[in-house]
Parts: sequence; structure tokens; C-alpha cells
Amino acid sequence: MAPQIKTLIVGKDNTEVVLNQIAAILTLESTGQQALARVSPTADVNDYILRVFLERAAPWGAFDDSPNASRLTNTPVINVTFASSSYDMSRSMSVGQQMCIGIFNIDCYAYQCATRASDGSWTPGDENASAEALRAARMCRNILMAGIYTYLGMQGIVARRYVQGFTLFQPAQDYHAVVNITAARLALQVEYLECAPQVQGVPLQSLALQVTRASDGQLIAESDTSFT
Repeated sequence: MAPQIKTLIVGKDNTEVVLNQIAAILTLESTGQQALARVSPTADVNDYILRVFLERAAPWGAFDDSPNASRLTNTPVINVTFASSSYDMSRSMSVGQQMCIGIFNIDCYAYQCATRASDGSWTPGDENASAEALRAARMCRNILMAGIYTYLGMQGIVARRYVQGFTLFQPAQDYHAVVNITAARLALQVEYLECAPQVQGVPLQSLALQVTRASDGQLIAESDTSFT
């Protein structure tokens, strides 16, 4: 059997495009929020810094656990990953476009040490990390669910997006929990179109028209068909 697809398969699937778009939006809007915070008399710029990564296996490696580490070097790390997808046959075509329902995880990692209050009491590092991870997740949710991003900047491709779920967890490495690090996961469901190479039609019949004007000014079209 000879190959039937006559066009070279190039470019990315929309699953990959959506994944990159989510990361790009978070990066862009984090920068924008920092600019707004700088001119605000009450906001702390550090609260709006997000370090965004794609498909990292152990993103907490970006944290600095040395004694002299500053808050700036340990701002939250956002890891955007593709989780899974399914297809909705009722909203798809056998030939043309298929409606894909993809799940993308936005994991917000935070690292914090224990802190001591003025009364001598201690707050564990994991508790501080949880609060920081929740704050970062709150920012990510507000960005991605903003009205301007109803279609993630991909109108015509993305049908809708919404938060499917939200969980808090402690990452593990070598079957042990990573100390002083907590992550908050936003599971973002995105519905979008996927395409594939289609059959190129072959003309079965050509039609030739000749338009003439009659003596009274009426236009007359005469056709001649030939099969190919």
C-alpha cells in the first residue's frame, strides 16, 4: 500500500500550543503585576514574582536553602505540565476538527524556613510554605480566569477554560517528603480544537460558462460541461 498523506506533517498540536500559552500568560502577567506593585504605596513587589517553568521533574531544585538566601531567590516556582486529554465525539467531526478536552496542571511550589515570633513561639517551615504556595496559586488562578483570558488568547481554537480542581500537597523525592516545601496544584481544564491532515479533493467535473448579451440587453449564460 502506498502512502496516502500527500502533505508533510509539520508544526505542533494545539495541546503543545496551549501548554506553552499558559506558561507565557503567567510569565507576562507576573511581570505586569510587578510593575503595578512598584507604583502602589501598599503593595510588596516580591509578592508578585513568579518563576515559571515547563515540564520540570523536580522544580524545587530552583530554591536556595543556604542560610544567606534572600526572599527574592526563593520566590515561588510555577511548574506547568500537561496531564491528560480526551476527545468529545459529540462535538467533533470524523473529517476535519476534533474537540479535545485537556487537563493542564499548574503546580505552585513554595519554600520557607521556620520563623520565630516576638513572643518566642515558632511557626514550622512547612506551615509557612503552605501559606506561600496558596498565595502563588491564588495569583495564578486570578490571572488565568481573568476575563481577558476567556480563550487564553487563542479565540477560534480554545472553546473555554476553567479550573477543574485545586489541591495542596507536599512533594516527595526518593519516597521521602521534601522538607519545608509545599505545592498547590491548579488543574486547569481547557477545551480546544485539534486538527490533522485531510483528504485533498479531486475535481470530478469542470464547468465553463459563457455570458452574452441579447439584443434587448438581457444577459444570457451558456454552459458547457466536461468530465475529467
